[in-house]
Amino acid sequence: MSGTLLEQARNLHEDLEILEKAMYRELGDPATAHLKRVDEVARDQVVATLLDAHTQRAKRLAAVYEDGDGARREEIQAMSGSTVFSAFYDQLKLLRDYHRKHNIAPPSEVYERELLVDVLEGANEQTFTGEEAEGRYLDMHALHEAYINLKGVDKETDYASYLKAAAQLANVPKPTALTSGYVRYVKSLRDYWEGFLTRTQPLLPLADILTKATTAFDERWAKGEFSRWQGGAQ
Repeated sequence: MSGTLLEQARNLHEDLEILEKAMYRELGDPATAHLKRVDEVARDQVVATLLDAHTQRAKRLAAVYEDGDGARREEIQAMSGSTVFSAFYDQLKLLRDYHRKHNIAPPSEVYERELLVDVLEGANEQTFTGEEAEGRYLDMHALHEAYINLKGVDKETDYASYLKAAAQLANVPKPTALTSGYVRYVKSLRDYWEGFLTRTQPLLPLADILTKATTAFDERWAKGEFSRWQGGAQ
């Protein structure tokens, strides 16, 4: 990318347009799109990757326009007044030299394809275990094993029963919940659920949802509404 801020802005605008068109093509018309769940998850993962690349570039473009150091303003001022033509041709020469040096062709479908390949191949691959069946089911066997090895829980809890009760943390005996082993287990449980949601619903605003949930919890804690932990209940 050229060193001039105006050229950087132009390139970023072009990237944003390419990414927006790619997301539109992937999402298609909701009224006519009838995908199998596995294909829907794969599509959403692609769109989420494109959206992340779009967000990063939009932030960079916003920083150019904010012009915190005044460099963009100086660049524009240098292209006005009595020296406007000399400044224009200086900038044109710099651009030509840069494009010639880096063998940059005019904007084309080739650049669009290269950008999308670079974005998609550079993303972290979101995979599923065999038990998860491409996101249709949970795979909590390791968590089940960790649970039945905790002190104070029913060691005979089978996997199906565990799945039904895994979210009922308030039913775990308080002495068990106070152990370091249980704290590690709950962290693993949280990490798995967050990871599963990220992989199966990549367009879900999970960070915002978790932030709101944390705020709501803090407010209830401040009011002393968790009697089990704040009132001495077991």
